[in-house]
Amino acid sequence: MPTYVFKCKNCGNKFEQSRSINDESEVLCPKCGNPSEKIFVPVPIVFKGSGFYVTDSNNSKNSAISSSSNGEGSLSIESAKCPAAKKGK
Repeated sequence: MPTYVFKCKNCGNKFEQSRSINDESEVLCPKCGNPSEKIFVPVPIVFKGSGFYVTDSNNSKNSAISSSSNGEGSLSIESAKCPAAKKGK
């Protein structure tokens, strides 16, 4: 059964409770006994493996970010790091 976080509408007490997904019955605060509401808690996402970063490209010798398929308008990683590299150092 999943655990949900609830907040009391009266006293503001936050608490966790395990409930069935289909259980729609009212949840009462353990401190004051008044109705509570379910609070949305985002789940953290962890990206593992390759393919999530620009540096994971198959072209490891010449890392370039290209805006078109023929290579025009590409910007190398070195010139992106240092604006002086564009001017010829």
